[in-house]
Amino acid sequence: MRRFISLPVWTLLVCALALAGCCMSGPGYYGPGYYGPGYYGPPVGSTGNGYPVFWGPGPIPVVPVNGPGGEPPIVGYIPPGTLPPTLPSSPVVPISNPVEPTSPVSPAPDTPAEPPVIVGSPTKPETPTTPADPGEYWAPWPLPPRSGTAARSVGQTTAGSLAAQSTGRRHGHPMRSTVRGGSRAARDHHSSAGLPGRMPTYTERVTGAPSTPSEDLRYRGGRIIPHLSFVNLYVGGDDAWQKSDIDSIDHAIAAAMSDRYLNNVMRQYFNNAEITSTELPSHPLVGYVPSVMTQGDVEYCMSYLYDRGYLSQYDLSSTVFNLLLPPGTVLNDAPERRSTAARAGRSARATRSAANVIVASAEDVESSPVIPKAEEGDSTSGLGGYHGSIHKGGSTVYYSVDVYSERRADGSMNGIPVFQESWKNVVATLYHELNEARTDPDVEDAIRNPYDIGSERYLGWTSDRGEECGDYPLDEARQLSMVVLEVPLADGSGTVPVQLQYSNAVHGPEGPIAEPHPLPR
Repeated sequence: MRRFISLPVWTLLVCALALAGCCMSGPGYYGPGYYGPGYYGPPVGSTGNGYPVFWGPGPIPVVPVNGPGGEPPIVGYIPPGTLPPTLPSSPVVPISNPVEPTSPVSPAPDTPAEPPVIVGSPTKPETPTTPADPGEYWAPWPLPPRSGTAARSVGQTTAGSLAAQSTGRRHGHPMRSTVRGGSRAARDHHSSAGLPGRMPTYTERVTGAPSTPSEDLRYRGGRIIPHLSFVNLYVGGDDAWQKSDIDSIDHAIAAAMSDRYLNNVMRQYFNNAEITSTELPSHPLVGYVPSVMTQGDVEYCMSYLYDRGYLSQYDLSSTVFNLLLPPGTVLNDAPERRSTAARAGRSARATRSAANVIVASAEDVESSPVIPKAEEGDSTSGLGGYHGSIHKGGSTVYYSVDVYSERRADGSMNGIPVFQESWKNVVATLYHELNEARTDPDVEDAIRNPYDIGSERYLGWTSDRGEECGDYPLDEARQLSMVVLEVPLADGSGTVPVQLQYSNAVHGPEGPIAEPHPLPR
């Protein structure tokens, strides 16, 4: 305050004049009682709207606060023809619009043209963003974004089975895998094969015996699928697959599954009724190419696709989704997620075979009660594929996962390579899994609770050892080429690579036949 009082008088006069100038010439305001040089009031000779407008002589005309009689000033558009012809300046109004507005407009907020993309969202599919039409061939579907740490697969073991595990008793469980006879995977899988709640049997079987009635399949009361549909999902899409392989696989498996002579063998498991199979359009699963796929990964993929609506237009009760792994990808049946987990590539360790595969780090791996330890084989030790199911939203989703079986340049094998052309090996494995899926679709429900004898009710056709229609021929063949071979199609259009299935009628593997066998009396 003292410094303000001590200012020179001339300084105070300059400030006062400047303040007065601001009050008299500020845009949009004119001091009360000032009307002076210019015009205030309705324009002379005008047919305007009657609102008072100030016409000032200065360079900055303004709109007064109110007119002399309290009338409001114009605050919008002034129609043409209302200006006094003798006035030297143009009116200035708050809205300088060259076009007459029809309604007040509020200024739009500054927003981007498109919403921002959330990077790394665990629920956002990468591409595409909406489900594709199931009838459109090769429309891409997304692999789930890698998220979270390694976790159990969708299937969970009940408290009862956990209690049974703690007793240390080793119970059998049905098979649902394709394994190479004589391989480490075959020994592991067959050693624990059996029906739920029963101890596995280890009776010696005669290799190459012409008739094995003890291996015949029996119906256990579960679902079967006489009219099957299937969808091939190529993991990795165009980044991992040759188009020629895709075309060959799709064509051959569709022909094999619908062939009349091959189906005549399988009809004995459907009371000799007509059975059909329909191949639906294939789709690539895009996003990345996994080095290893586990059962946990497979079931997570199916759950992800279900949650995002990609499976909503299918009849899930009769459709199997085949996840076809690309060249180089190793398959195992561990319940933990590996490739779909956020830390999938963090560390690696050697599997039981000589090959190295990428797995979750040790601190991420949870112990799993879902699959007995004896089944934790991989495709480098003879595993070719398996089929299973998950439960989502009151529905059951059926799947198979199939290895690109090949002999590598270093002499090692992945899967079950029999043919020189690897696509033929894929078809043979697919044929095995799809026939098991239609004769024993709910086997996974029995496997999830192997210590409950009541879970046998989920099974369709299995042997007393828990093997399905494709298992015994593959396990006991002296040479794989005896049961994995190309057979002629009934329509004479060529041959297809298949794996022969077990036939109760001949008590062993059987090739295509012209007529179904009579049912036993």
